[in-house]
Amino acid sequence: MWEFLKQTHLGLKAKKRKEQFLIFLSFLVTFIVARFVADLQDSGYLSFLFVGGVHIHHLVFGIFFLIMSGYLAISYSHKEDFKSFTAVLFGIGAALTVDEFTLWLFLDNNYWDRVGRYNVDAMIVLAGVFFIIYLLGEAHDWKLSKKIKSGV
Repeated sequence: MWEFLKQTHLGLKAKKRKEQFLIFLSFLVTFIVARFVADLQDSGYLSFLFVGGVHIHHLVFGIFFLIMSGYLAISYSHKEDFKSFTAVLFGIGAALTVDEFTLWLFLDNNYWDRVGRYNVDAMIVLAGVFFIIYLLGEAHDWKLSKKIKSGV
């Protein structure tokens, strides 16, 4: 197990899976921040964002970030140093969008209702998927490097 963790750390340092890790990390951090801000808004410490009398949900910003990250990733795919930026942008956009999952399903603002628990469930599932895909890639590389070292 320690060897696997060591290889994972070395893989991040070698930029093999840095973007996957950045997506996962920015997704989790954004989820925590979004929940904290929403709680402050619900408690009355922060005001909700209204434009022309319309409440703008953070889902809107999430969709914008997802669109921009996709466009930038495709347009500048030849620039290696740009991948980290688009990975973080994607993670933020995914978190802001999935955090309002029940708004997709029911087209109703039930963020703090009992049904709003689906938002958290969707976040946990997607974070798990991101992490499992990351670990599968790491496990594959670790197994491959072990085979190469043993000469098989």
